[in-house]
This record gives sequence, structure tokens and C-alpha cells, in this order.
Amino acid sequence: MNEMLAALEALTDRDPNRRVVAADVLGDLLRGTALDADSARLVVGRLVSAAVNDPVIKVRESALNSISELFQSGHRSGDGYVRRRESQPQVGSRSTPEERSPCGVSTERAQ
Repeated sequence: MNEMLAALEALTDRDPNRRVVAADVLGDLLRGTALDADSARLVVGRLVSAAVNDPVIKVRESALNSISELFQSGHRSGDGYVRRRESQPQVGSRSTPEERSPCGVSTERAQ
């Protein structure tokens, strides 16, 4: 928990290199099992803010990469904040363009 708090504080440091490291540390925490659902939500919220608002490109990129750790880990789906619906088509699951549009909506005509 102290590591998370220190990284969250460093995410607002004046030095962009420290902000990059902080975002990386937060990504590592998201990938692991150290955070509960509430802490992960807090971390993701701060990373989203950094990804949108930070003036330095490398900080924004690091924040986005760290957010992606949550989705790549896959172990948090039972906690309710990363949930993939069974009915939601997976990337590459459509067999022909007539069956699914790029956004996953059925394009078949009703018979």
C-alpha cells in the first residue's frame, strides 16, 4: 500500500522521468495481485488523468501502457471492474463481414 501511495504521489512530480517511473510502478501493481478493487480503481483513475492531461508524451504513453496491464492480466475479471461479457464478440471472431460489423453489431437482416 505504501508503494502505491508513493507512486501516486510521484505521478504528479515536476520531473517527467519520475512520473514515467511512477506510471510504470502503478502498472506493475495493476498486473500483480497486491491491489484490491477499490485501490485498482483509484490507480486507474489517476493513470487515465495522467494519460489525458500530462503535457509530456512519454508520461502519457507510460500511463496508457500501465492501464493496459489491467486488461492484459485477465485475473481481475471476477472483481467486477474488468468484465468481458460472454455475448460480446472477441476480436477476430467474425467469419465474414456480412455477419458482424467492426463494432460487433449484427448486420444480418431479420428473416
